Amino acid sequence: MRSVRKLVMAGAAIAAGLTACAAGAPGTQGAQGAGAQNTRALQSASAAPWQAPSSADEAAIQALFDSTAAGWNRGDLATYMSVYVDSAVGAGAGGFDLGKAAIERTMRAGFWRNGRPEQALHYENIRVRMLGTDYALVNGEFVLTGGERPERRGLFSTVWARTSDGWRMINDHSG
Repeated sequence: MRSVRKLVMAGAAIAAGLTACAAGAPGTQGAQGAGAQNTRALQSASAAPWQAPSSADEAAIQALFDSTAAGWNRGDLATYMSVYVDSAVGAGAGGFDLGKAAIERTMRAGFWRNGRPEQALHYENIRVRMLGTDYALVNGEFVLTGGERPERRGLFSTVWARTSDGWRMINDHSG
């Protein structure tokens, strides 16, 4: 368990650092260089430690994102949560949630407080990058629409691990 926790925390640090550099966070040059206009689409970073995913890995991870959006849109929290490992770390507005159960409690208290989300979810600009053969960094954008509310968009960085159950999320930083 201790090694899993170390792995999850290392993945969180890698995701946060790589995301900050790729996005051009304050104090960094970012992947686009100083003075370049920041865009929502992710740019390639030639010196980064990741590799391109195989088409099978990319398709499998994309299918899991599709399943979470479908679960969300049906109000099926169990399907939405099915991609997380039990020891996953989630980062949101209230701080870090340590473990799948804590992430689920946060989701129930927030988006599911009325029994189901008020807005529909879909993902855009998903980019899968491999961190070795069994880990992937996935960046993208979530979009919430409908429910007589303004559209809400946010960026996410997730870290995935290849497990005996297939690809599963070990770290989720959505904002």
